[in-house]
Amino acid sequence: MQERGAAQHAPLLLLRVLEHTRGQRCHPDLLHGQAVGLSGLGALVAFCREVMPLDEERLDEARVVMAFSQEAAHDPARAAHNNRYMHRWRDSVAGWVAEARTAGDVAGHVDLASWVDALLAFLLGTQITAVLDPANVTPAHLERQLTAQLALVRVSAGSTGGGPVT
Repeated sequence: MQERGAAQHAPLLLLRVLEHTRGQRCHPDLLHGQAVGLSGLGALVAFCREVMPLDEERLDEARVVMAFSQEAAHDPARAAHNNRYMHRWRDSVAGWVAEARTAGDVAGHVDLASWVDALLAFLLGTQITAVLDPANVTPAHLERQLTAQLALVRVSAGSTGGGPVT
């Protein structure tokens, strides 16, 4: 009987762990100081590195995100909770990209709304692939993928097209 009671509370516990994880690590205002004083691409890169599972702690957090996503897929209330976080992330990322565009760091021809959604999908994908295939999806591999994502919108010195992130 006690096992059944614990199982009934597991989704709530998972929600609390996810809130803590996203609130402490990935809330746009609480990036462990890495984005303090940054704007534009600097803030965006700091945020991406907070979300990507580049160490054991973030790999564990990615496992929590995956477990919560499974719950949310079958529970509209949990899906709505997830969507609130994603909307905050989208707004923050869009703001940083807009700052980067104003600063001349992002190409003017880029459909920023679509690219922001693609970047968020990429970030969530890094969590899944790193958990499922840690031998091949290493921190260095994830960093190269981030560089490739940013190169799609980044203006390199002396050009009007995207270039590699330096």
